Amino acid sequence: MKKGFFIHLISYDEIKELEVSGIYKKIRTQVRELNRNFEVILETHNQKIAFKNKKYWKLWIRLPFAPSVYKWRYEKKYSEVDFIYFRRSLIDSSLIKFLSRIKKNNPNIKILFEIATYPYDNELSGLKKLPFYIKEKVNRSKLKKIVDRIITFSEDEEIFGIPTIKTINGLDFKKVPVRNPEPKSNEINLIAVASVEYWHGYDRFLKGLGEYYKNGGKRNIKFHIVGDGFPINDYKKIIEEFNINEHVIFYGKKYGKELDEIYDKCNLALACLGGHRKNLYLSSSLKSREYAAKGLPIISSINIDFIPDDYKYLLSFEAGELPINIDRVVEFYERIYKDNDSFKEVNKEIRDFAEKKCSISLVMKPVIDFILKS
Repeated sequence: MKKGFFIHLISYDEIKELEVSGIYKKIRTQVRELNRNFEVILETHNQKIAFKNKKYWKLWIRLPFAPSVYKWRYEKKYSEVDFIYFRRSLIDSSLIKFLSRIKKNNPNIKILFEIATYPYDNELSGLKKLPFYIKEKVNRSKLKKIVDRIITFSEDEEIFGIPTIKTINGLDFKKVPVRNPEPKSNEINLIAVASVEYWHGYDRFLKGLGEYYKNGGKRNIKFHIVGDGFPINDYKKIIEEFNINEHVIFYGKKYGKELDEIYDKCNLALACLGGHRKNLYLSSSLKSREYAAKGLPIISSINIDFIPDDYKYLLSFEAGELPINIDRVVEFYERIYKDNDSFKEVNKEIRDFAEKKCSISLVMKPVIDFILKS
């Protein structure tokens, strides 16, 4: 049986939330699936190993030739396996040296490099991130001499001159509790769960909600935002400007049973409404899968890889900065939920559809096939 390592780097901020992190849950799911065919060890590396003083670390990583996130250390065990599955961290000189040494000591090893979001350069925009962008541009061109395949959730046949294995994000549906939807009422509840970034575009929905009530909208709409991030302060300004405080609820980060209870209250889910802000027009986000596993119809301005454009439980808006048309949201809701029975019927129909499209066993098959044949 072939053997391998799954290598993942976590940041300072992720450490305290490791067991409940959505990304880490995904990684453990991937490793479980790989272990059905191979012997795979998960290695979760911690930045504190290399940089014990966070204050000086923030200065150090900005130096031109300093490691950006982690001082990767070669160990003999890495060259005694058949493959390494590496989940992308920032590509700097230390990472290139680390992977190069593994390849040099074991020329037959297969190195798979997962890039969860591509393209991602706009995530490195701005003066503070400029040193990281420069490191990336200098070093990632060197990957093609080391890496055998890029694992991508995009449609690209080749990335950085390296052939890709195209797949999508997957989910272990057994780990996502079935939602218990509340009975139909005059209230429409929407949920967005995210580590909020400007490109999530929830400001578009808030502005649309403000315009809806400004123009005499009567329907009671509640927007439940679960998570935190820098844009939250801007959202609060929009809420104050339109005086829609009673229609927006901020929870901060929630997990487990608490999050499930919020899901049970909601009838629609907001995916990404601002992907155009980072030139992203196809989404393979984990959250879209979680929404579908929960049986929620989705609103998005970006294509979702496992959902066809004409899917009856998807409401699409154009990419751009225009506020979301809430009248269309109300019409979407009314078309889907005709009576109390339809809440459970829709819930089951969406979940069953998603499980056939993005279960973890299905989406990991191209990766497993490559390793088996190599």
